[in-house]
Amino acid sequence: MESNVVDLLRKNGIHQPGVIKVDTSFTKLPYPFIIQDGGTGKPLSYYLARNDTDQLKHIYHAIGEYYSKFADIANDWAGVWDVIPERKKYPLHPAEAMYQLEIEQGSGHKAYTTGAIPPEQYEKIKTVWHNNISLLKEKPVCLVHYSPFPWTIYISETECSYQVSKIAALGDIIWWDADIMAAHVLYPPFFTIDEELRRAFLDGYKKDINRKCVSLYCIMHRLCAWAGIYEEPDFDTNASWRQSCISDIKILMEDCI
Repeated sequence: MESNVVDLLRKNGIHQPGVIKVDTSFTKLPYPFIIQDGGTGKPLSYYLARNDTDQLKHIYHAIGEYYSKFADIANDWAGVWDVIPERKKYPLHPAEAMYQLEIEQGSGHKAYTTGAIPPEQYEKIKTVWHNNISLLKEKPVCLVHYSPFPWTIYISETECSYQVSKIAALGDIIWWDADIMAAHVLYPPFFTIDEELRRAFLDGYKKDINRKCVSLYCIMHRLCAWAGIYEEPDFDTNASWRQSCISDIKILMEDCI
């Protein structure tokens, strides 16, 4: 699938290192594999750790421009690819699937059963998500990088400019709502950015976002990040961020009611 992702990105003018070799024969190794050009750049997390606000404003503007190209690639159905972008793997809409897998079950249920969130808050989360699934299903569908994390976005820099040089987690390219991609960039897991950087991203993105939808997605993202499903690197701030992210949900809920 990843090679088809690279082909689609490059076809639409989205920078991504090329594929050197794909082998699905199982003759050289007991599994299929892909060899891709390593590309250049450092992960966004490197720049966030340096905390140079002027530099980060340029970087977030470049990230907005990069993901704006994703939002321009429309599709008539939402869902996970079945190897190729024209073929749908599962019949369920992603909003319904994530409600079942991460709100009712998975991360949300784990947060409830371990006492990280009280029963009444868990019920409110389920209710607000369930009541808005129809809204999420009505959103326009485009190409989405479902995992636009500070450790999967790579930045290259010259003396006076920045650009996204590549993204990782290519298996998480799907058809869905652009707001779920924007939500992760605007409110990244395991890092905190301020409004100035959010404005820089939106200035480069040049797309309208639905604040209610972004908040709904952020609730799910916070639960997933707390539960540890994003395979984040070992950042110094992981433990403290994981403790504080649950309290963010109360604020996010206010935008969804």
